[in-house]
Amino acid sequence: MIADYVIVGGGSAGAVLASRLSESPANRVVLLEAGADTPPDATPADIDDTFPSSSLNPGYFWPELQARRREGGPLHPYPQARIMGGGSSIMGMWALRGMPSDYRRWTEAGAEGWDWPDVLPYFRRAEAHADEPSSGGPYPIRIPPRAEWPGFVRAIEAAMQTRGFGHIEDINETPGCGFFAMPNAATAHKRSSTASRYLTAAVRARPNLIILAGATVRALRIENGRAMGVSVEQAGARRELAAGEVILSAGAIHSPALLMRAGIGNAQSLCDLGIEPRLHRPGVGQNLQNHPYLHIAMTLPARARLPAELRRFALAGVRHSSGLAGCPAGDLVLTAIGRVSSYRFGVDLAMFSAALYAPFSRGTVAPTNARRKRRRSLISASWTIRAMRRGCCRPLVSLKACLPTLSSGSTTMTPFCCRR
Repeated sequence: MIADYVIVGGGSAGAVLASRLSESPANRVVLLEAGADTPPDATPADIDDTFPSSSLNPGYFWPELQARRREGGPLHPYPQARIMGGGSSIMGMWALRGMPSDYRRWTEAGAEGWDWPDVLPYFRRAEAHADEPSSGGPYPIRIPPRAEWPGFVRAIEAAMQTRGFGHIEDINETPGCGFFAMPNAATAHKRSSTASRYLTAAVRARPNLIILAGATVRALRIENGRAMGVSVEQAGARRELAAGEVILSAGAIHSPALLMRAGIGNAQSLCDLGIEPRLHRPGVGQNLQNHPYLHIAMTLPARARLPAELRRFALAGVRHSSGLAGCPAGDLVLTAIGRVSSYRFGVDLAMFSAALYAPFSRGTVAPTNARRKRRRSLISASWTIRAMRRGCCRPLVSLKACLPTLSSGSTTMTPFCCRR
């Protein structure tokens, strides 16, 4: 099979690329996804759910992927989506754009055309207001209306106002510090994944687009210094796909792992893994970033809870600044979660999620030794734990100060720590 474009990974980026590239009938496009497909007429209910039930389904994740939280530390499971739509099919659905300062730093680092004024029109072109079907683009984003806010969220808003945090109507359009209703990648009744919104029945019917699910790319075919195709395993059989262009959209873990297995990366590190270097690119597999979360759960009285019939997760947030040296404004986010389980009792608890959105920590990605039979990716992360703890604790300090207010009248709460 020869294609103009072979896209490796049908996740948050790959599904969009397949849709857009196949708009031209002249382009022959093949989309490869290692996980299962989620066609419009057969999407699993836990993926469509507006509560992230799919995040609890192990069948949607890569098995045996592991990471170290610190250099030399023990290995821990590292969940990464393996399903059509990728992370957009399993994540918690809060849809926060980056801060303008994030994109400005990219531009300063050399990513020309990626400053906030450059990317903002593309956000607006892609997104639509879920409650206004005729607005915007193909990807619905919904902001929970005040009528859906349970008592504990209203109490948080009031408490934060006493601490100087104003209300922001749309945090994506007016980014800054304050209290806001959380934008969700969903309509009132269905998750918005890139698979459901970009790989529609009409798109799938295009004769120039082939979608192969359950297809794991085992190797890149490199000839004369150029990627000419991929080696794919599907249903136990292996075959070669030739391509004019190979697009890696397999995520922050598997894209660099595929490059390194093809001999593209730090030459010495590849030799240490038993991989023959083909092209010395020391940045491949470096600078892995992730944002840590701390979760605090609270039992709620019935009158302060989310109504049981509403299948919601993240309801509201507070963005503010750590004030630590070198940290950008708005680097912290405290999220109010109104349901902790897909079952009816899930609304008996609320959860606060304190997150650091601008970590200093950097990690690395590397495949296991090529001489071993099992070829899985290992993420080795050397986190700057102290800075992350200091940053993440700032929102909790604010929350603790607000607890007397939150616990007054009809919204008595009992907090306790939880670990994942």
